[in-house]
Amino acid sequence: MSFSILPGIEIEEKICGFDFTLKWLLDSLTKNDELFKKFPEDKILKRLEARDVSGGKGMFSTVLKVELFFVNKEKEDEKVYTTILKIPGVESFEAITEDGKDVEELKFGGSSLTQSIIQMHDTECDFYSLVAPLIPNFVPRVHCTQRWIRDIHQGCLHMEDLSIRGKNMDYFNTLTVPQFKNVVDALAFFHSRIMNLEESRWRGKFVSQRNIFSDMISLVRDMSPKFLKITKSGKEELTELYFNEKIQTILNNQEFINFAFFESYLKIGLPIFLVHADLWASNIMFKTDSEGNFTDELVALLDWQCLHEGNWIFDFVRLMICSLDGDVRREMEETIFDFYISKLKTYLQRDPGFTAIQMKKSYQFIFLAHLGHATTMPGAIFGARGAVNASKDTVATNGSSVTSESRLEEARIDRCTLRAIHAYEDALILLDSGEFDEWL
Repeated sequence: MSFSILPGIEIEEKICGFDFTLKWLLDSLTKNDELFKKFPEDKILKRLEARDVSGGKGMFSTVLKVELFFVNKEKEDEKVYTTILKIPGVESFEAITEDGKDVEELKFGGSSLTQSIIQMHDTECDFYSLVAPLIPNFVPRVHCTQRWIRDIHQGCLHMEDLSIRGKNMDYFNTLTVPQFKNVVDALAFFHSRIMNLEESRWRGKFVSQRNIFSDMISLVRDMSPKFLKITKSGKEELTELYFNEKIQTILNNQEFINFAFFESYLKIGLPIFLVHADLWASNIMFKTDSEGNFTDELVALLDWQCLHEGNWIFDFVRLMICSLDGDVRREMEETIFDFYISKLKTYLQRDPGFTAIQMKKSYQFIFLAHLGHATTMPGAIFGARGAVNASKDTVATNGSSVTSESRLEEARIDRCTLRAIHAYEDALILLDSGEFDEWL
């Protein structure tokens, strides 16, 4: 592709203050993006616009949507080409960390926050090189990867703009039953590809993130109270559940958490697979209709930075705790494992060697081990969104001046509060059953 650039455009200027320049971006597009190569020739780059589209939807990276505006030689017929830069960093955590507290004091997966995010980015780079070709129909096309080398240069994933085809959700959104089943269908296909692959192709290659969500007691302690503080409807009920003696015992029992993540599924007789490990609504993109509304059709599973070999039941648990309303989750707990087994058999054309009953038993262990994220996730996400200090468009309600945005945010918090209440209620039923007494 040949194009020129209008005078006055600084190709060495950093995009949104990050290390990556317009020159770097154009070089990557020209070398790696097949669609960009087919973009009409003899165009003139008129301007660039870039903005952060990750606010409130993720914690480990900034996602920049970059728009390149081209015109013809007569400086008419403007066409736009969009592309995405995903840049790992700690900016979201800096926004929610208490004044005077260094984000490096936060431990994540047993390491400092920055070191953990560097490892996560390395994992995602390896995923797109080694694993993504197995499942091209539901991962984004990545044009270029750059490792994050601290004090030398930032890391980046340069990828296609999937917003042309669909969009992802915020934490307060939840999946419908058809959407959820389509994600589980994709997991079954992914697992079938792993089961048909020589183990040497993937075993031992994704182990650095093994502890990423098992070593999180301190994060749960830090973030859950932040959510309890901003809750309104259901505040007393959720607070009582969260501080229940049995709940607190299991949330703070590292021995149990380790058993649930690393041993329980093996003792139950389930195999080792690759685990996405950060599967929730914001990391899933669904196709949209002509009016921009979500459909049930899956476009892509995003954010593979936590990928590791291990307990794949965790993908079910994280998605169901974080992204299903309580009634839908309870319904799916009764049927989804049979649905998964049916799909897996179809893709494998043979029996997988394990059952839905085994999956459900393993699910109960991981459900308890990951329970704290029913309050940790909204505590972190709403903190980053600035839920308490919302917008300035005021309206009068019952004689008091509040902001329309804050009222909307309060309703979203109420939704997440009820979701968390249902999760903690169900955890308490499991803990009262007697089956987990050895851990209490």
